[in-house]
Amino acid sequence: MSNLTLAAVWGVCMAMGADALAQEQGREATPAVVNPALRSELRQTMSLDGEWDFAIDPKQQGEKDHWYRPDVPLPDVKSIQVPNTWEAQGVGGAGVSASVTPEQRNRPLRGSYVGTAWYKKRVTIPAQWRGKEI
Repeated sequence: MSNLTLAAVWGVCMAMGADALAQEQGREATPAVVNPALRSELRQTMSLDGEWDFAIDPKQQGEKDHWYRPDVPLPDVKSIQVPNTWEAQGVGGAGVSASVTPEQRNRPLRGSYVGTAWYKKRVTIPAQWRGKEI
């Protein structure tokens, strides 16, 4: 029996066991969540890491002004690196973090904007993905 077959049999047995346990406890079984970040040669991915256009939206104008459309540029656009936080990249000016348990102390931040913001990036979808669910 191959490793893949063993894994499938083990998964089915575990699922059956989970359903039986849930029924015994008088509750609905909760399905497992598969981590989408796991890589597989059977699943093509594209990294979206890198430079993105970024704009804060303190007046909530973005939806009304259609900032989500590809042909509408973001106003006062700033370049920002993803993955990262906007605080670490100075958005909103200097400030202080809110203490979070168990930290119990405030730390200085390069940026302290709290509110709506927009990210925008133009990507090219590979031709072999045409007609597939993305």
